[in-house]
This record gives sequence, structure tokens and C-alpha cells, in this order.
Amino acid sequence: MIARCPRCQVRYKVAREEIGPRGSRLRCARCELVFRIEVPSDASASQQLSLDPDAPRVLLVEADETLAKRTSEFLLARGLRCEVVADGDVALLSLLRDPPRLVLVGTYAAGLEPGDLIEAVRLASDLREVRLVRIADAECALLPPGSESVQVLEPPDLPEGLAPVLEQLDLGPSPQEVSGPDRRVPSVPPARRAAPSADPEVAAAERLARIVVADIILYNEARFDAAAEQGDVGELLKPELSEARALFEARVSPALLQDRDFLTEEIELQAARRRTRKEPGH
Repeated sequence: MIARCPRCQVRYKVAREEIGPRGSRLRCARCELVFRIEVPSDASASQQLSLDPDAPRVLLVEADETLAKRTSEFLLARGLRCEVVADGDVALLSLLRDPPRLVLVGTYAAGLEPGDLIEAVRLASDLREVRLVRIADAECALLPPGSESVQVLEPPDLPEGLAPVLEQLDLGPSPQEVSGPDRRVPSVPPARRAAPSADPEVAAAERLARIVVADIILYNEARFDAAAEQGDVGELLKPELSEARALFEARVSPALLQDRDFLTEEIELQAARRRTRKEPGH
């Protein structure tokens, strides 16, 4: 099978028998990112999720089942019709057969590469009304020339980061409007990430913090959810955070670390988002 680095998009050929039943880790030789790979299931390459067959359609091209599930649930809660695809060729055929209002192009290993899929959609006259969003690290999105209108969202920002996009397209009411006035909603709004710093060095530190924390959550998801619920992530994941902090501080200027605790900020943001998802109404 083919595995693709989610950061720099380099492809690797991996024998299925070398991948364990619960997946394996692979380190990218180019950017050194360690990411998780799994053997694809034998299920259909396209999965339709919908509450209403006449609702506006969103196409999600993403092989990460956890990210796809979280995002599709967010879209369904807004009354939208979501199709999840893990193959670039299947995605293009679906686009041509039934153009959606919105396409979310994430990370996957089969068929057209993300940049080629975006280019095909952008140049097709029948798909000019389709809104494109690339789900990838901002510096590794690899958008083709002329794609300035394609918005980039980083995986840690999903699914909440889609809310402004849906509002711009007038796609679906908010979850509380779907569920009715009697359904309780959180007393505080969902945690949102501040805009990236204009300082390249600070922006790089923010990006590294997101990557490090995302890696911790990926391999300790149940423990992280429990810690977030208890409000004690720092203590319950102390060994993992200590190792992550040592790695982070070895790559970030000491001068920056004097002004901000990037890792703690990111941990608290992700914990707040996990708690928000568990609130009634989400």
C-alpha cells in the first residue's frame, strides 16, 4: 500500500503485512514527522452520511478515520449531507456526478494527489461554484498556482474552524438551531485559535506546538479526553508532556520561551475543545 506523509506529502510504499492490527508509526525521511498508518478497511471508498437527502452536500476527502468522523459529525449536526471519500479519483468522479457546495481536501494515499484534485476542480467550468478548503499544515498545503481562493485549515483546527466557512456559504443553521430552543447549549463559546503571529519565528513555534500536542493526543486520545474532562491534563499526562517539552525547547529559541508557554497554550486550547464537544448541544 502507499502511505503519504501528512506534512510534506512524500509517498512511501509499505507492505501491508508489516503494519500491525492497530496500525504502525512511520517516520518521514524528508521532514522527520512521525505519523500513524493503518491498513485501509475493505469498506467502500465512499461513505454517504446524511440526515436529509435534499440537504446541501459537502464532500470530505480524508483517509484519517478519526478526523473524518469528527468532521462529518460536525457537519451532520448542522443538517448538512456529508460524503466521506478516501480516494482522489473517486472524489473527482463524485464531484462531476453531483457537484457539492463545499469540498474539504485532506490527506489520503490513493488516486489524484490533493494538489491535482484542487487544480481539476478549479479548472472545470461546471464546478466554478464549488468552494474548496485544503486541510493541511499551512506551509505544506502544496496548492497549485492560481489557487489563492482556496482556504487552508490545519487539522487541529477542525471541526470548529469550519464554522466561519459554513456561515459564509450560508450552509446550515448552528447546532442549537437544528436541535430546537429547549436543547441546552454551552454557557461559553467553543475555544478558538488566535490568528497566527506575523513574526515567522513565533509562527514556527506555534506550528511546532500544534504538531507536538497533536502527536500526544493521537497516541493517548482516551487518556487525554479523561484528563481534559477532569481539568488536569498536565498531571495525568506528565511523562508524555515532559518528553514533548524537552523536544520542543530544543528546537525553539530560549528568548521566545521567556515570553510564552506555547505548549501549555496549545494543550489548554485542545482540552477546552474536547470539553466543549462533550457539552449537551454538541
